[in-house]
Amino acid sequence: MRNVISTIKRSIHARAICSGVLLCLAFGSAASQDQLQGVQQEIARQNSQITQQQKQLAELQASLKQQDKRISGFSQQVHTAQQEAKQIEIEIADLNRTLSTLEQEQKGQQALIEELLLHQYRQSQQQPLADLLSPGENQNQDRMQMYANYLSKARTQALSQLAATETELRLTRHQLAKQAEAKAALAAELEQKQAALLAEQKGQRNTVAQIRGQLKESEGYLNELETNQNRLLDEMARAEEQARAEEAARAEEAARLAAQTVELIGLQVNKGQLLWPVEGKILKKFNSPQTGQLRWKGMVIASPLGSEVKAVQDGQVVFADWLRGYGLMLMVDHGKDTMTLYGYNQSLLKGVGDTVRTGETIALVGDSGGQTESGLYFQIREKGQPINPQPWLK
Repeated sequence: MRNVISTIKRSIHARAICSGVLLCLAFGSAASQDQLQGVQQEIARQNSQITQQQKQLAELQASLKQQDKRISGFSQQVHTAQQEAKQIEIEIADLNRTLSTLEQEQKGQQALIEELLLHQYRQSQQQPLADLLSPGENQNQDRMQMYANYLSKARTQALSQLAATETELRLTRHQLAKQAEAKAALAAELEQKQAALLAEQKGQRNTVAQIRGQLKESEGYLNELETNQNRLLDEMARAEEQARAEEAARAEEAARLAAQTVELIGLQVNKGQLLWPVEGKILKKFNSPQTGQLRWKGMVIASPLGSEVKAVQDGQVVFADWLRGYGLMLMVDHGKDTMTLYGYNQSLLKGVGDTVRTGETIALVGDSGGQTESGLYFQIREKGQPINPQPWLK
C-alpha cells in the first residue's frame, strides 16, 4: 500500500512542480495571491483523495479478512458435519447387517421350535400305545421318558434363545430409528450451514471485485503484489526464526517429548517422493511470470472448493492465520531448514504448535485472500529460499 501511495504522491509532486513553475511565471507577471491559494487547495484536495482511497482499500481488505475467516468457520462446520454423516452411514450399514443376521437367526430358531413341538406331539401320541402293547417293559418306558425330557429341555432352551434374539432385534431396530433421526437432523443442519457458506462466499466475491476495482483505479496492482510478497517474506522470516528456535528446544527435550511430537527429519530425505498436497492441474508454475517483473515463488494447483489439503510429510505448524494476498495460510516446519506453505485455503484444520503426519488433512481448498478461482498455493522453502516444488513431489 505504501508503494501505491508513493506512486500517487509522485504524480502529485510532479503536478506540484508544474504548478510551481506556473507560479513563478505568474509572480513574474504580478500573479495574484488567489492563484497561489488555488494551487495549495488543489494539492490539499489530492492529498485528501489519496488518504480517502487508502482508507477505503484498508477497510475492504479488513472486510475480506473477516469474510475469509467466517467462510473458514462455516466450511469447517460443513466438513465436520459431512464426516459425522459418513460415520452415521457406516453405523447404519453395520446395524442393517446385524439386523439381517438376527432375522435369519430368528427364523432358524422358530423353525427349530416348530420341529421340537412336532416331535413332542408325536411322542405324546405314541406313548399310550407303547404302554398298552408293552405294559411290563419298564426299560422302554424309561427311554421314552428320557426322550420326552430332552425334547422339553431343548424347547425351553430354544424359546429362551428366541426371546433373547427378539429383544436384540427390538434394540437394533430402535438404534436404527435413532440413527435415521440423527441422519435427518444432520442433513438439515448441513443444508443450513452450506446455505450460510454460499451467502458468505457471495459477499466475499463482491468484496474482491471492489478491491480489484480500487487497485485498478489507483494503478497499484503491481505495487500491491509486491507488498503482499514482502508481507509473506516477513512472516516467513519470523516463522523460520521461530522454527529454528523450536528445533533447538526440541533437540534438548527430545527424550521427554518423543512420545508427543513427530520427528522432523527434513524434506531432503524424501526428495522426489513427497505426497502432492492436492490433486489437480498446475495453474501457475514456479518462477513463471506473475505481473511485471514479479515471478511466482511457489505453484498454484487447481482444486475444487472444500477439497482436502494433505501434509506432504511429518511436521509441525508454525503459522496458521490470514495473510493479505494469500488468504488463510498454513506454514509447516519439517526440520533441517525446510518448510512447506499452503495458501488460499477455505479453512484451516490445524493451529500453531500442532503436529501433522504425512497424508493428514490439514486444511480445505479455497479462494481466500481475493482469488478469482479455487486452488492451493503451495511453496517449499529450503534454508530460507523458495525452491521449485515439482522435483520434490512424486
